[in-house]
Amino acid sequence: MTYTPPLWPVSVKGVALDARDRVLLLKNERDEWELPGGRLEIGGPDDAQLPDAGPESALEREIQEETGWEVKAGPLIGGGVWVYQPVPGRRVLIVTYGCTVLTPDRPLPSATNTSNWACSPPTRCPT
Repeated sequence: MTYTPPLWPVSVKGVALDARDRVLLLKNERDEWELPGGRLEIGGPDDAQLPDAGPESALEREIQEETGWEVKAGPLIGGGVWVYQPVPGRRVLIVTYGCTVLTPDRPLPSATNTSNWACSPPTRCPT
């Protein structure tokens, strides 16, 4: 009998600030607010076709697809990696990068029910 270690999905997330120092949050399918990003397909069919394949470029593509913003991902934030349990018995490895927004003046798509801004502290958030 061979031992097969459990495989956890890996998700890359980005802390992207707009020109007013607000952090972008998007609503997911569980109706939770989260940082933009997506699942990292390690060894997937796209990896072989992309010369710049890696977590940073995957995150840059995800944020561009979700928001229209062009970003440069990196460096890792804090510890950079943590484990999240979205539902009991399912764990996801989260890798979080700081992102420089290269198109800060580009407005987000007008889906206001699926995007929001967060500030620290919240009272500092410009409208």
